[in-house]
Amino acid sequence: MDKYELVSVKKTEQKALANGIRHAKYDRELTPKELTILEQLKVKSTWLHVLRYEYRHRHIAYCLFRGRTMEQVERSNRQGNKPNDSYLEQLAAEYNQLLEQDKSDEAICVS
Repeated sequence: MDKYELVSVKKTEQKALANGIRHAKYDRELTPKELTILEQLKVKSTWLHVLRYEYRHRHIAYCLFRGRTMEQVERSNRQGNKPNDSYLEQLAAEYNQLLEQDKSDEAICVS
């Protein structure tokens, strides 16, 4: 998986999280496809605050991965509402691991 494929996959995941938030707002049921994506993301709950937290941090990590700066992603924060830096680092490591895994798979195939 190259960077562009990874961006596409992460965008699809973001859309699933957004749908989860939309459904949680109006207490609607999620489709099986959306539930599967949320399970793959290891989202432990479909409660609105959990989904919003997850979406915010995954959105920030996604934008940083695509080359945006933190100031471009979140222009202003309310006092005491900064993103969880350790979780952002964990997501960044996950993205990099997926890229590295693909490179190692390519090296195995080429040899």
